[in-house]
Amino acid sequence: MNILVIAVDTMRADHLGCYGYHRETSPNIDALAEESILFENHITQTGHTMPIFTTLVTGQYPVTHDIVATLSGAPNEPDQVLNDRTATLAELFRAGGYTTVAFDNLLQFRCIPKWFAKGYDFYINTLDPKNPFVAAVLAEQINARLFNWLDCYCRDPFFMFVHYWDTHQPYNQPDPYRQIHIGGPEPKAKRNADGREYLPRWGWIDRLTTEKKDKIGLYDGEYSYVDHQIGRVINKLKEVGIYDDTFIVLTGDHGEDMEEHNSPFEHRETYEANTHVPLIVKPHANFEFTPGKRILPLTGHIDLMPTLLDLAGLPVQERVDGKSWLPLVRGETARIHSSLFIHGGVIKQFGRWRSAELGVRTETHKFVKRGMAVFELTHEARHMHELCMPPPENRMSLEARIDYFNGLPKTEIYNLTQDPCEVDNLMHSEGALAAALERDADAYASLNPERFIWAL
Repeated sequence: MNILVIAVDTMRADHLGCYGYHRETSPNIDALAEESILFENHITQTGHTMPIFTTLVTGQYPVTHDIVATLSGAPNEPDQVLNDRTATLAELFRAGGYTTVAFDNLLQFRCIPKWFAKGYDFYINTLDPKNPFVAAVLAEQINARLFNWLDCYCRDPFFMFVHYWDTHQPYNQPDPYRQIHIGGPEPKAKRNADGREYLPRWGWIDRLTTEKKDKIGLYDGEYSYVDHQIGRVINKLKEVGIYDDTFIVLTGDHGEDMEEHNSPFEHRETYEANTHVPLIVKPHANFEFTPGKRILPLTGHIDLMPTLLDLAGLPVQERVDGKSWLPLVRGETARIHSSLFIHGGVIKQFGRWRSAELGVRTETHKFVKRGMAVFELTHEARHMHELCMPPPENRMSLEARIDYFNGLPKTEIYNLTQDPCEVDNLMHSEGALAAALERDADAYASLNPERFIWAL
């Protein structure tokens, strides 16, 4: 059995056809879902790249592995380094006899997060030689190297990790995918409780200029582009004769806000636009399941590591926060989580990187808690790189950006069954539930209080 994990950076679930999107963005992924298992409520544990990939390879919440910030442009930051004693997924698969290979470029972050290469026999750094920006690499460039590797090594049982960046900005996909969805069909307008109109999965109508709608079209075009390239991978696995023997996991690390909340076209908050990501699993031929099966209970990125180790019959490490979702697939349990925790914006405060907000996601509700950020004379722009803020064209000062964050509600609660787009804050009517979930949030933060701005 081979295991292939495909992570598409910045891919929210609800812009895929198999998750109900109104545009035809993903025919190959949709076809894969029809012969796979689709998880309806799969939740990432943070909207930030470096900590969530650390969660994927350790099975740990950020409070456990201690990485809360993405330091792509910040060198020499000893505050955000994974403990060398923490085992990674690739290390455990290599110890279990698998050939391990990654097609990834997270090592290009200036803080050099070396743990992303731990345990790989082959770590193939995927960069566009003409553009060193990590997110500029195209899926076709990654696939060229991936296909060469498969031609040489596909006979070995392998664990493979593939990281595509295409749905992340700068939205640099080639034609015809740049124009394919611009001017295309729009969602049906709705109103929130105050009568303000919004387009589900796009945002508030009074913020959706033609330029912003075109930007959403570019984002959706990236889905169609990477979908085409994932279709090529599926065909390649069939061509070399290993598709039936390969267990495929397709997911996103986090999503992307459109014009819905407080950081448009960013992924800094705990709302569903950023945290509800796809999870589509195509088992190998000997795995008993019903094709097209949909799993409704909550699952999270903390669960990937224990699930894959469970699948391969390898031991799970003691300090793992997630649980295997194989019992859900087999119908042996009704749920594995009653709630999941989600880290939001990050700021460097009092010398340490700290989460500025925390979400608690239950099967029916989302609770959000924010702290108060402090303006320090030592603040640099990179120290607030992931703090929720309006678009950069507003040209706000650093102090004004902190004031903007501090002006947001400190607590919010949403009924996701009735309000999946999180447009109506129900603190006035759901106060008792909010108080209970806030206690859960505080208990979670108390596990590592120096990583939260309200738990100093």
